[in-house]
Amino acid sequence: MHPEREIVVVVGDYQEGRNPKVNNMIPGYAAAKHPFVLISDSNVAPGPGYLREAMAHFRDPSVGLVSHLVRGIGAKTLGARLENQHLNTFILPSVSLLDRMFGKPCVVGKSMLMRRADLDAMGGLASVKDYLAEDYVLGEAFRKAGKKVVISGSPVDNVNVYRTPRQFLSRHARWNRMRFSIAGAGYFLELFTNPVGLSLLMVAAFPGDAGAWTIAGGVWAAKMAMDYGMHRMLGDRTSPGWVLLGPLRDVLAAGLWFSAFFSRNVEWRGRKLRITRGSRLVPVDESPAMEPAVEAAR
Repeated sequence: MHPEREIVVVVGDYQEGRNPKVNNMIPGYAAAKHPFVLISDSNVAPGPGYLREAMAHFRDPSVGLVSHLVRGIGAKTLGARLENQHLNTFILPSVSLLDRMFGKPCVVGKSMLMRRADLDAMGGLASVKDYLAEDYVLGEAFRKAGKKVVISGSPVDNVNVYRTPRQFLSRHARWNRMRFSIAGAGYFLELFTNPVGLSLLMVAAFPGDAGAWTIAGGVWAAKMAMDYGMHRMLGDRTSPGWVLLGPLRDVLAAGLWFSAFFSRNVEWRGRKLRITRGSRLVPVDESPAMEPAVEAAR
């Protein structure tokens, strides 16, 4: 499409890291020639002006990394719809809230733009090859180096078309264990972001109380209305009937939240690993005494 541009496709076989995504990126990173590095997932569809908008933030020399909010689109199966609803009604608002209200930018690896020199000074991508949350660790590394981390308000589209419910559950069980390894006690605050899950706990405590059921019904209706408004605000014009999945997604999310307390193990692309503090990955057969010292950012 652009014969005037020098474009190189790099295929490598780097296997030294425990994060397979980072393993895939390191050969290309080694071959990169230009002063900026962009990391974007294969199922991300940026809109016109994406790079121009992201690069504009670097007019401020103190900016070190630019990431974006992520919007889920394109679902044609139940699992993909659950995935997109989770992105649009939990992940996107949470990232925005942490950044705008609490000044804690949470980097999402689906879109990261940074200076090559800054990343090299931190050890390059190899510095995060053993972390599940390589995006979070990179963001913390830039912040600790005195660089600003910017979360752009212009969302990029994450295209989820075909996904099974099992894939949805597996993916978010892994994410919850990852967040627990990072947030520690702060992970408990997430429970209060799921009003449907809390209302179910109330019903379970008072199963014969009509008032409890009434409150739960009101909570579910309010959550569906909020989800509908959020999807409309993000430009989703699919059938409003899909909003009925909101309470189901929240119930599943509540179960996944609790699952983080029962196991630290994950299976990722055929490898069985354990998540340790700061989202560092170790083989499941490696004893805790053998774990290397964890540094959230080097």
